[in-house]
Amino acid sequence: MRPEPAEAIGLRVDGRSIAVAPGTTVAAALWSAGIFSCRTSLSGEPRGPVCGMGICFECRVTVDGVPHQRACLLPCAQGMVVETGLASASPGRTAAALGAAAVTPPGAAATPPGPAAPAFLGTAAVPGVGRAVAAGEALSAAATIRTDVAVVGAGPAGLAAACRAAEAGASVVMLDEAPAPGGQVWRRPTRLARAWSERFAASGARFLARATVIDALPGAVALAPPPASAANAAAPGATLLVDHAGRGLRVEARRLVIATGARERFLPFPGWTLPNAVGVGGAQALLKSGAAVSGRRVVIAGSGPLLLPVAAALARAGARIALVAEQAPARAVARFAAGLWRHPRLLAQAVRYRAAFWRAPYRCGVWVSAACGDGPTPEVREATLTDGRRSWRERCDLLACAFGLVPNLRLARLLGCATCGSGGRRVVRVDGLQETSVPGVYCAGEPTGIGGLELALLTGQIAGIAAASAARAAGAGEVAGAAGTATAGGAAAASRAAAASRAAGASRAAGAAPPARELASLQRRRDRRRGYAAALDRAFQPRSELQGLAAAETFVCRCEDVPLGRLDPAWSPRQAKLFTRAGMGPCQGRVCGPALELLRGWDEPDTVRAPLEPVPLAILASLGAEEASTSGAAPAPTPPAEVCS
Repeated sequence: MRPEPAEAIGLRVDGRSIAVAPGTTVAAALWSAGIFSCRTSLSGEPRGPVCGMGICFECRVTVDGVPHQRACLLPCAQGMVVETGLASASPGRTAAALGAAAVTPPGAAATPPGPAAPAFLGTAAVPGVGRAVAAGEALSAAATIRTDVAVVGAGPAGLAAACRAAEAGASVVMLDEAPAPGGQVWRRPTRLARAWSERFAASGARFLARATVIDALPGAVALAPPPASAANAAAPGATLLVDHAGRGLRVEARRLVIATGARERFLPFPGWTLPNAVGVGGAQALLKSGAAVSGRRVVIAGSGPLLLPVAAALARAGARIALVAEQAPARAVARFAAGLWRHPRLLAQAVRYRAAFWRAPYRCGVWVSAACGDGPTPEVREATLTDGRRSWRERCDLLACAFGLVPNLRLARLLGCATCGSGGRRVVRVDGLQETSVPGVYCAGEPTGIGGLELALLTGQIAGIAAASAARAAGAGEVAGAAGTATAGGAAAASRAAAASRAAGASRAAGAAPPARELASLQRRRDRRRGYAAALDRAFQPRSELQGLAAAETFVCRCEDVPLGRLDPAWSPRQAKLFTRAGMGPCQGRVCGPALELLRGWDEPDTVRAPLEPVPLAILASLGAEEASTSGAAPAPTPPAEVCS
């Protein structure tokens, strides 16, 4: 037996003592220990991690007595006690746990409830944060942060936006659910990731880890007192209500940049809910989080360029790649590859990835039609694949399958940002400076179109520059308004105006607006990369045969265990919710929604309401948002989707 690392973290999982390296998530620790089931579904099925990024809620476990925590987002801590299976799925709770009862978004299932307060702030354990709120314990009021620019999402686009905004002299706060910046792409640092991380650290921007936005309101409170005549005027920007490591937090920003990234599109087939059937990006996320895959036989299937780097990473980690199956026709993939001469770095990267698993076959026009387990435990043991003419079986103990990416649009839609396109191609509509239809709200990265790392960095930089410029201009206006108020309001008002003026002067001294030539260069490069994004979209569209994979008894809604046969093709998404609860579980349709758009042709998105994710009642109380979240008032109408030009 290999000796434990000197800095190993010890924890107990279902009564077993295990040791993991620092930085390992609970989900990765479970995998490394051979524990692949985290919870039991409503119908009694064992379930394990799928997305690896907190979207699917399938990896919920009980940690230190607090139920329903997402194992893929939670770093291991010394002495942590983890319970899986029935312990985390049971609706019964202790008196202490009742204090942390969670509210699911409007219309969501009451059972199982959402996650309780996370146990970490940043990357270090915070004593007491993960515990349940005891009955009768006093709740402190939520803190408030006021800033020039708030950035939601700490992936490449968010990092780029935060860096450029801070370098231009704006005060910047960046928020993310993860314990560290980088997003899914940079969960394990690369040279480029380290460069941006160092740039962020030097910029003066602030990062709030384990921060989940649960509500957002258009308009921000002025950071300096406005003149009396403008006191009630709507200001651009946004106010965010946040669950920050189990505490309520308000973030009021003159300008907001949405960089919420994308998630994988999962399509149901018989056996897709078995443990060890994960997303392609989910397998990558678990690997980067510390999961051991050495010696495991892996089938990777689905669609898109992500198949290559994930296969390469798993092979380098010691996994045996049995097959990489791309559902797109060989002709479409060849046409896409031929166009990569315009992007030599991407072409060289693809060659390196393929070389890492050169012994394994890479087949186009092939897709998974079923998965099954034949051992004493219910994990995946075999995948059935087909090319439309014949079918065959591949032995495996890990099946990574997903069909491309879809943008995360919930926050943008909650704020009323207009979208264009339809189905999985729906994106946030932005102008040349990445500003949305809502004044003061910008968007960057995958929510404006799936186009890869370079496009995300470019759109993030443009959004950060534009947001900082607008925020600084707004700050100057507030200072002028405060000075006018001071003239009429006496010494106290004069003192406030002087403080605002000093703050604005410091902001101006911190950075200068980038030359117009640089901004124009970024915009030209962004526009060229959008051509690559369009080619990507054309090449890897899901084929029509995928619509027939799910049988009538196949669950399409994993949260509520709703089989496809219960969904009438004539229903709308709202009718499906009312009659079957499909899309009403903790993930709020983020897994089944894109699948049903393809399977049932449900193009019109359902209404987005707050809270965006399950949240403890204590946090709503501290934010003073409980009445607004549960009043039943009709949500603001979502602008109609348009055709992108």
